[in-house]
Amino acid sequence: MSGGQRQRVAIARAIIRDPAILILDEATSALDPATESAINATLQRLTADRTVISVTHRLASAEHADCIYVLHQGEIAEQGSHQQLLQLPAGRYKQSWQKQTGFDISEDGYHVEVSAERLKLFPIFSEMEDSFLREISSFFATESYAKDRTIIHEGDPGDKFYVIVRGKVEVLKSDEQGNEARVAVLSDGDFFGEVALLRNVPRTASIRTLTPVVFVTLQREFFQDLLKKAPHLAAVMEDRSK
Repeated sequence: MSGGQRQRVAIARAIIRDPAILILDEATSALDPATESAINATLQRLTADRTVISVTHRLASAEHADCIYVLHQGEIAEQGSHQQLLQLPAGRYKQSWQKQTGFDISEDGYHVEVSAERLKLFPIFSEMEDSFLREISSFFATESYAKDRTIIHEGDPGDKFYVIVRGKVEVLKSDEQGNEARVAVLSDGDFFGEVALLRNVPRTASIRTLTPVVFVTLQREFFQDLLKKAPHLAAVMEDRSK
């Protein structure tokens, strides 16, 4: 069975035992968006009359919890309900929530739309007007990849900007002997390849999926055509991409 299938079986086995206390550890991490949404709805319905302790990095799973504890470097940094934590001006939960939201995923998980408000949080787009961002958002495409897929090879031509909607990838760099080493792990809401929107330069690292991943992507040719309508933004974006 795949990782997602094993995860669904494990959730079903836990629920069918009807426990008074249910402990979930990254229960939907290996699931595609459509299945994740269905599982979250089922869990919310079936856990109404029991105690649930859930560990997750995907905040949509925690939104309806009575109390949320935010851990940072092994210590509790924040605690409260979803609404209470969103009121903290520079809170870690609020920052993570803003990073992971702003994406409208279709029921089948095969199409994603990104809002203008979410695009404005990316440094490269932060100076743009909302009307221009709404136009840009219509040119984003949805791409899905299975686990353990190398989607970018170091040295490949860069022609596309990627935003991770769901999933996790690793960033790999090669040494002089050609040995790859992990330099970063990116997850929901993270992005890479923004320089490719402005300049035709080779990729500086390889990207490999650690879980099933859904991206929204923007091709440079589409972006450059749009930028011709607002040439005054080109210099600003060039500075922000450095």
